[in-house]
Amino acid sequence: MKSIVAAVLAGVAGCLVTLVMVHGNGDAWAARAEQVKEIRTERVVLVDAKGGLKAVLGTGNDGRPVFAMVDGKGNVRISIAISSNDSPAIGMTDSKNRAVIGLAVTNNDDAALTLTDNQGKVQAALGIQKGSGKLKLNGKDM
Repeated sequence: MKSIVAAVLAGVAGCLVTLVMVHGNGDAWAARAEQVKEIRTERVVLVDAKGGLKAVLGTGNDGRPVFAMVDGKGNVRISIAISSNDSPAIGMTDSKNRAVIGLAVTNNDDAALTLTDNQGKVQAALGIQKGSGKLKLNGKDM
């Protein structure tokens, strides 16, 4: 958990450094921030300099929020979403668009992590169920 928090903080720090480098000193950025206090849209599409799709922030067909990042071939490689039971979930796929890592909060507010092989079979699962830790490896409870 500490490494995730550290990664998020490093990302925020990197963004701030980039903003200062691109927009000059902090006063210039503050002036820009005052001009736009809120942006409302249904979808934000991030593209590279050539117009290639890199990420999408929007809502799915069910109206739930989702943030998806794609690789150079346009395949979704990581997504962060709110699931149909209103729980947060993160999914990662391999280069062949197969789900390989899933991290979620269950509908019982427990935590779950799954690792799937290239055949789609869960090989490892770690979670909390009714207040107790659960570990499954190669289909067997540990």
